Amino acid sequence: MFARTCLAVVAALCLHAPVMAQPSSVTRTEDVIYGRRDNLALTLDVFVPPKGKANGAGVIICISGDFKSDKAYLGLAERLIFPEFLDRGYTVFAVQHGSQPRFTVPEIVEDMHRAVRFIKANAKKHGVNPDKLGIAGMSSGGHLSLMMGVAGKPGDPAAADPVDRESSKVAAVACFFPVTDFQAFEANPPKGFAPDALFPFREFDAKAGKFTTVTPE
Repeated sequence: MFARTCLAVVAALCLHAPVMAQPSSVTRTEDVIYGRRDNLALTLDVFVPPKGKANGAGVIICISGDFKSDKAYLGLAERLIFPEFLDRGYTVFAVQHGSQPRFTVPEIVEDMHRAVRFIKANAKKHGVNPDKLGIAGMSSGGHLSLMMGVAGKPGDPAAADPVDRESSKVAAVACFFPVTDFQAFEANPPKGFAPDALFPFREFDAKAGKFTTVTPE
C-alpha cells in the first residue's frame, strides 16, 4: 500500500500539480551532514510536515541532474514537488551527492547508499518509520533511485559506525526519465557527458598505493 501511495503521489504532482508555496508551518533542517567524501561534507535537508499532519512515512528526493547536485536544483524541487508530499504528511529528505566530473557514478551511488543508511539511523529523531521510506528522482536522480531500489545493501551489524549498521534498502521507488543505458553513452555521449569521467576504468595498485588506469575489455 505504501509503495502504491508513494508512486501515485509522485505521478500526480508531476503531471497535475500547480506551483505551490511551502507551508509556513513546515520545519526545515538545512545542511545536515550525512557523510564525507575526500573530506568534503555530503549534506541533506529535512522537511517535516506541519504539526499533527505527519503520517510516519518519508520520501527521499535525489537532488540530481547530469550526475551533478546543486542547490539550484533543490530550490526548484522545493517549490514544485515538496509541498505536495508535505501536505499529505510525508517527511521529505532532500539529498545532495558528490558531483561529476570530480566524482564518478559508482562513487555517487555510494553517496546515496550512505544517505539512506543515515536517514534510517536517524528516523526516530524525525518521526519516520525506517521501513516506510520511498525514493524518487529525475534523470540521474532517477538512476540513483533505481539503484537504491534494485541494489540496496544490507547493514553490517558489526560496524563501528551505527549508520553502517543500517541497510540502504527502500520500500518504494518512483523515478522519471532515468539514465539506464550507459553503453549508449560510449557510442554517442550526450553533450556535457564524458563517459571516461563517469566510469573510469581503473584498479588499485597496492605496490604504488594508488589507482591506475586500465584498458576496458
